[in-house]
Amino acid sequence: MHSCSLKLGHYTIRGTSTAGVETSIQVPELSICFDIGTCLRTSIRMNRLLITHAHPDHFGSLISYLGARLLYGMKPADVYVGLESVDQIQQLIEIAESLQGYSFGANLVAAIPGVPVRFGGGMTLYPYVGNHCIPTTGYAIWSESKKLKAEYSHLTGPELAHLRHQIGDQLTYPVRRLAIAYSGDSFIEILDDHPELLEAQTLLLECSFLDNKKDRSTARAGGHIHLDEIIERADTFRNQHIVLLHFSQIYTPADVHVILQKRLPDHLKARVSAFTGQGNDSQ
Repeated sequence: MHSCSLKLGHYTIRGTSTAGVETSIQVPELSICFDIGTCLRTSIRMNRLLITHAHPDHFGSLISYLGARLLYGMKPADVYVGLESVDQIQQLIEIAESLQGYSFGANLVAAIPGVPVRFGGGMTLYPYVGNHCIPTTGYAIWSESKKLKAEYSHLTGPELAHLRHQIGDQLTYPVRRLAIAYSGDSFIEILDDHPELLEAQTLLLECSFLDNKKDRSTARAGGHIHLDEIIERADTFRNQHIVLLHFSQIYTPADVHVILQKRLPDHLKARVSAFTGQGNDSQ
């Protein structure tokens, strides 16, 4: 297991991700865990679990996560899964509860594309339809805030307070940004299906294969992305931070860094971080 931690802007991205083995990625500032293919101690502390799909390297440690939270006396977790998987995962939880002899108390929530989930603090989750070889749900987290209108920018604090008392919220206008987007396992066409992902401040994007050890046809056969496909689209990414993850076991962390350093165009390389366990994982 290669554990990774990145500080990108306002958020920490930490955890582990190896194709076919394990993926669990946390954003502690939002108490979010994307996928639970392994049960890290840091994953257990996240109150919200967002599962993309039912391949075992992405949800296989769900029962361990729920059991550990119960053991530590934590409140029931909110577990978001795609609508097509809710009933089966509920059955899985109930079977585990029957075997254990107690209830995990999990709050299982259907992640319905386009239906917002308010997290508080101006943060809203929007699930979206993924693009993999089995039904998949991606997750986009939007931040919403208010910004002072330009015509009032010259006023002092007391003047603004007085004016706000007179006209209320007319001093500001709403600002909405896509803070974090997670693709889960995906074909490259996810970026065509959801072009807003290219505008996310931080994009978590799978990239299972990196060079000619495995060509793009191999990647596509498994519903995955090859680095060749990202390079072809290099000019379309407008993200501040791009975290590439879910690398195949055929690459060591050192291999990943060397290949990305060699192959990525400079204007993209500066914004890409490799989610491995080597160094600070920033290119």
